Amino acid sequence: MPAPSVIVFDVNETLTDLGRPAGLATTWFARVLRDKFALAAAGSLATFSTIADRVLHSTFAHHAPNRNPDTAVARVLEGFTSLDVHPDVPAGVRALTGGGMRLLTLSNGAAPVADRLLTNAGIRDDLGRALSVEDAGR
Repeated sequence: MPAPSVIVFDVNETLTDLGRPAGLATTWFARVLRDKFALAAAGSLATFSTIADRVLHSTFAHHAPNRNPDTAVARVLEGFTSLDVHPDVPAGVRALTGGGMRLLTLSNGAAPVADRLLTNAGIRDDLGRALSVEDAGR
């Protein structure tokens, strides 16, 4: 079997760290993906940020933040655009590209958000296109 020449990485959780509180962040993110997949299966479309907003409002109804829920949701969504990558990602990406691999990313979120995260991590130039399911229209 020939060695792969292209590797496609998921962005959220695979390359990035969702942060703290880990249990709540992971549960929230899983609910966002579940709802996005369910909508797509039903033939409906919604952006990641729209679904994330709705799920956060629902989550905060059960885990009341110490601030206005709309303000809390806005803060979380803004924070999502500035997540750090896992510590081993930059070196791993550079090792793969140094070995001749072509790397791409695919995200359930918007491509500009992935671009920003990868740029902030200093690895954007090591990766090819940042693809998003939102650009597929399905």
